[in-house]
Amino acid sequence: MTEQPPIEAIVRDSNRVSRAEVQVLIGELRAGGDAAWNAPTMCSDWTAKDVIAHLVQALRFFSAASHAALDGQPPPPSDPAQLHAAAAQLAAQPEETLLGLLAEHNEGFCEYLDSLDVAALPTPVDLSFLALPVWQLALLRMNEIVLHHWDIRAAKQPDLPVESDGVPLALDFTLAGAQIMATHGEKTDGVWQLDVGGPGGGPIAVRVQGDQVTAQRGEAPAADVRVALESEALLRLLWGRLDLAAAMDSGRVRLDGDRERALALQRLFPGG
Repeated sequence: MTEQPPIEAIVRDSNRVSRAEVQVLIGELRAGGDAAWNAPTMCSDWTAKDVIAHLVQALRFFSAASHAALDGQPPPPSDPAQLHAAAAQLAAQPEETLLGLLAEHNEGFCEYLDSLDVAALPTPVDLSFLALPVWQLALLRMNEIVLHHWDIRAAKQPDLPVESDGVPLALDFTLAGAQIMATHGEKTDGVWQLDVGGPGGGPIAVRVQGDQVTAQRGEAPAADVRVALESEALLRLLWGRLDLAAAMDSGRVRLDGDRERALALQRLFPGG
């Protein structure tokens, strides 16, 4: 089993990936002009500008929540209606204004995280829907940026891989939250052995028993089915962004065992 790096190294790497992703994303949208800015994405009913507005709002919220936690203050408001209205206001901004805000807020959050003493990184941050330590909030922020960058890129090519060196970090973060990822999924008792290739790969066992869902690195001695796929494809599967049936039909995902049992993974992790 791979040993977890120090949490300060995880924060540093998540900042590095987030900075690089935002820079490339902004460059792609600027180069694409109005057509790219108003294009549909893999997020239902969201254009690219809506995705950017969401990212800006998320960065603002994560920053405010972490400041509040470390300053001993109440968490920021998280009323869904208010957040929706704020996102709509952001989406109405001109492209350059919104892209500038994305760069500004991401860099500001990176600098804030970089400034923290390692002793502050385990501090829990109340996000209303869950609490995460500061170092995992850094990963959640990176995960949002990496996945939504893919959402924008993949609208015309849904089988496009996630092209980011943040995939291993994002995958470990997501595996640790398998129970949450499967909250609204259809749960079928069983064990799935995943043979994962690519960066951050290795054997991973997914287990479901009743309402309990785990996804842990290592071999499952009595798996019901084996599925071989790349790490970026597994990340998409866990976030409801992989058409597993199509991927198996094309050979991008390889199956040893019952097909329907394998497809239960798709229903377990429907995304949102």
